Amino acid sequence: MGRDGDPRVAEAAALLIEQPSMTIAQAMAISKFNKRECNNRAIVKNISKKKARVLAASHRMNNEPIPSSVTTSNKSASV
Repeated sequence: MGRDGDPRVAEAAALLIEQPSMTIAQAMAISKFNKRECNNRAIVKNISKKKARVLAASHRMNNEPIPSSVTTSNKSASV
């Protein structure tokens, strides 16, 4: 069973995607991370990784061709 991550991480990652000029520290502050958490390298890394995963998924979804029609062949292939 997977575990749900901190929703603030997802929020901060979304902010960074929507506003590329924003820093991670600014996104964390807006997402209600306290000062101690903002200095926690593990949390900063999680936000960075979440941003990369979301961008990669978005890229995959936008670049996968969707077949408009499917054709089949009844010919037998001989080797």
